[in-house]
Amino acid sequence: MCMIRSKQLVFENGTTKWKMVPIRFPGDAVRKFTDECMEIGYDLEVLAEGGVGYGTYILWAPTEQYNNFMIREVYENEWSSCYLVEQFRKMSKALEKEVVALRAAMC
Repeated sequence: MCMIRSKQLVFENGTTKWKMVPIRFPGDAVRKFTDECMEIGYDLEVLAEGGVGYGTYILWAPTEQYNNFMIREVYENEWSSCYLVEQFRKMSKALEKEVVALRAAMC
C-alpha cells in the first residue's frame, strides 16, 4: 500500500528539513478522479459516510493490471474537508482489518 506523498519543507524541532508528507487533495480533484475511474470500469465501495464530503471509500480495479485506491476524508473545519489517497494492488493485513471494521460499522 502506498500513500500518495510529496517532498515538502517542514519545520520540526527548531530546524527546517525535507520530509515526505501525504498530499491532501481537494474534493473537486477527488470527484474528477473517481468519475474517470468509474468510466474505465472501477467499482466503488462506500465504507463510511462523510461528514462534509464523500467519506471513506475504495475504488476496486477492473483487472489486476490496475491499482486499487482507498480514499479517506480528512476533516479540516466545519465547512470543508480534504482527502488522502492510498493506492494498492493487494491489501495489507492492517488495511484488511480496517476495511472489515468499517464494513461492520456501515451495517
